[in-house]
Amino acid sequence: MIVSYNLITVGYIITIGYLLTKDALPEMGGYLGGQSIGKKLMGIKVIKEDTGGSLVGDYGTAITRQVSLLIPFFNIIDALMVFSADSKRFGDKWAKTIVIKA
Repeated sequence: MIVSYNLITVGYIITIGYLLTKDALPEMGGYLGGQSIGKKLMGIKVIKEDTGGSLVGDYGTAITRQVSLLIPFFNIIDALMVFSADSKRFGDKWAKTIVIKA
């Protein structure tokens, strides 16, 4: 079965778009509301450091927070940031966000 490369490209674009904006997506039937599926399962959520507000609708902050995960090999360094004094990864520092219990 031959799959069109255009279809594969669209799939990549949709996947990367979701990965970058998942924390800013609006509530879906009252379910997610600013949390990815994984964050919902873990009982955590991301909020803005300065206002304490949700990232829902703030796509710029959500993209800033996630972009470090798309840089090759940078995500390994990012994971080691858990051992820093404030336990924040680079994405959270750049976007000025914190992760809290939901």
